[in-house]
Amino acid sequence: MPKSPSIIIDSLTIRGVVRDYEIPFREGINIIWGDVDSGKSSILSLIAYALGASNFDSYEEILEHGREVRLNVRLNEKSYVFQRSLLNTRQHVLCHHGEISEYVVPKVLGADIADDAPDGYVSFYVLDLLGLPRTKVRKSPSKTDSTMDRVGFKDVLKFLYLKQKDVAADTLLNMSDGVRYIKNKQVLRYLFNIYNENIAEIEAELAAHVKDQKEKRSERDAVFSFLKNLEIDFQVDYAAELEEKAGLVVEIDQQIESAKKEHRRAALIDSEIGKAVQDATERFEEVKKELERKNLDLTSYIRLKNTYEKEIQSIVTSLQLKSTFDYIHQSESVKCPLCESLVDTSTVDSPLVSEQSLQLEENSLRQRLKGLKGFILQTEEEIDSLEEQHRAVVSYLQNAVASYDQKFAREVSASIEVIQHLEKEKSEIYELRKVLERDIRVVRSFDDLNSSITNLDEAIQRIKLNLESARGKQIDPVVVVDALSKIFVSYMSRSGLQNMNDLRVDSKLDYYVRNKFYTDLTSGGLRTITSLGIFFSKLVYTIKYPCNLPTFLMLDTPGQNIGRNRDKSEHSEVADPAIYENVYKRILGISELAEQENVKCQIIVVDNDIPPFVTENKKFFVSKRFSKSEPEYDRGLIADAKARPMKSAD
Repeated sequence: MPKSPSIIIDSLTIRGVVRDYEIPFREGINIIWGDVDSGKSSILSLIAYALGASNFDSYEEILEHGREVRLNVRLNEKSYVFQRSLLNTRQHVLCHHGEISEYVVPKVLGADIADDAPDGYVSFYVLDLLGLPRTKVRKSPSKTDSTMDRVGFKDVLKFLYLKQKDVAADTLLNMSDGVRYIKNKQVLRYLFNIYNENIAEIEAELAAHVKDQKEKRSERDAVFSFLKNLEIDFQVDYAAELEEKAGLVVEIDQQIESAKKEHRRAALIDSEIGKAVQDATERFEEVKKELERKNLDLTSYIRLKNTYEKEIQSIVTSLQLKSTFDYIHQSESVKCPLCESLVDTSTVDSPLVSEQSLQLEENSLRQRLKGLKGFILQTEEEIDSLEEQHRAVVSYLQNAVASYDQKFAREVSASIEVIQHLEKEKSEIYELRKVLERDIRVVRSFDDLNSSITNLDEAIQRIKLNLESARGKQIDPVVVVDALSKIFVSYMSRSGLQNMNDLRVDSKLDYYVRNKFYTDLTSGGLRTITSLGIFFSKLVYTIKYPCNLPTFLMLDTPGQNIGRNRDKSEHSEVADPAIYENVYKRILGISELAEQENVKCQIIVVDNDIPPFVTENKKFFVSKRFSKSEPEYDRGLIADAKARPMKSAD
C-alpha cells in the first residue's frame, strides 16, 4: 500500500541583483523566528509562490533587491528545482528535474490555468509529480448539473499552509464563504479518498489514467528502441563524463595559457633582439658615415699638408736667391721662385718681397703645418677607433642573427605549434561535449518519461483504492471521519484549555468545539488553538493513514492570541505559557510520530518568539533567526537592505 505523498523543502533562494539570499531546510521541524517586520512570513509565501500560488507577500526590499525565487524541493523523494520571477507573477514557471543544468531543458509551466504554456499548468504539473490522481470536483455536490473543476496543487496547498491572517479568522479554509468552503471540502474528500462520485465515475477516471499510462509506456518503449539503435548507453554517468570533459578543458586552457606565456616570453626576446639588431644596424650606419667623413677629412688634411710643405719649400728657395739679388732693375724680368713665372719688374720701384716678410710667412706656414699634422694624427686615430667599432658591430650583428636562428626562432615556432595543437585538442573535446550534451538531454528526457509513468502508477494505485472503497471493500467515509475526529479530540483535550467538551468532526468534515462550529467561537485564543487543531489533525491522519494529502505543513505565527507569559491582570482563558508550549510540544509529537511510522514529514513554523525548550531540543532546526539588535543574526530576509519600515506581514 503506497504511503501519503511527501514534500521536503531543501532550500529557498532569492536570486538578487547584487547577492543571493538563501534559507536552508531539512526533514522534520524547521523554525524561522525573530523580530517583527523582518520578512519571516514572506519565506512561507515564497515557497507557496514557487509551487504555483498566484502571488506572494511582497514588500519594497524584496522587489528592490530580488529578481527570482528558486525552490529546491523533493516530491516523493525526487528532487526538483522550481524557478519563478519575482517581478512578473504571470511569467512562466521553470521546473528542473534534479538540478539546474545547462544541458537539460526545463519544463516550462504556466503560472495561470489560462496560460498556454508548453508543458501545461504548474498547479496540475505539481500534482502529477506527487503521483496524485487527476480528478474534478463539483462546486455544488447537491446539483447534478454543477460545474466541475479540476483539482490542482493550489487547491491542496490550502490544507498545507496556515497563513497568519487565517489563524483564528473566519477566512480559515474560506469557512465564511459558503460556495468556496463547500468546494474546499470536496477537495478534502478527494485528499482523504472519500469521494461522493459513483463507481462509474471512479472507473472512468481509472480508465483515463490507465490509457495515459499505456500511451506513456508505448512512447517510452519506442524511444528506448530508437535510443538503443543509436547505441546510447544508459549505464554511462553522463553528468560525470561532462564534468570530466569540463575539467579537461580547464586543464587545456591552463596549458594554452602557459604556452602563450612562453610564446610571449620568446616573442619578447625576439622583440628585444630585433630592437638590439635595429640599434646595432643604426650604429653601423652611423660608424660607416663617420668613417667616410673622417676619411674625407684626412684626405683634405693631407692635401693641405702637401700644399703647406710645398709653399715652405718655395719660401726657402726664395730666401736663398735673395742673397744674390738685392734689387731687381726695371728693365729686367725675373723668374718667380714660387710659381716659376716671369715677372716684369719694370714698374717695381722696390724689392718684390722683403726677407723679413718671407721669414714671417715661412714661420706661419710651419706653425700651421705643425697643427695640421696634429689633426692628421688625431683623425687617423679616430679612423682606427671607428674601424674597430665597425668590426665590433658587424660581429654583434652576425652573432645575434645566428643566436636568434638557432634558439629563439625555434622557441617561438615551437610555442605556436603547441598552442595550435592544444586548441585543436580543445576543439575536439568541445565536439565530444556536444555529443554528450545531446545524449544527456535524451537520457534525461527518457528519465522524465519514466518518472511520469511512475507518477501515473502511483495515481492508479490511489484510484484503485478509491474504487475498492466505493465498492465497500475498504475504508468508508465514516471510518475516515471517525479517525479524524479522534485525532482532533485528542489534540484539543491535551491543549491545556479548560472545558474541552463536545469536540468532534462531523460527516460534513466540519469541526466543532463546545458544540459550536468554528466560526461561532468568540474567543480569539480558543479560535487559535482550534485552527491549529484543524490542521494538525489532518497532518496526523495523513501520517497514520495513506491518502492523497502530503505529509507537509507550514504554520505562520501559531502563537498569536495566546498569552506567552502568565499575567494575573489578563482574563484570557489562554493566558498561560503552558498552552503556548503545548503547541510546540504537539508539533514535536507529530514529527516523532512520523519517525515512528517511517514517513517523510516536514513542518515549517514562523513565529516571533519560541518557548525556551525549543532552543534546547535538537529536533527543532532553526532555519533562520532574525534580529535587529543582535549583530550575529541577519536583521531581515533581505539582510543588506537599509533599515526602514517593512510592509511584510509577520
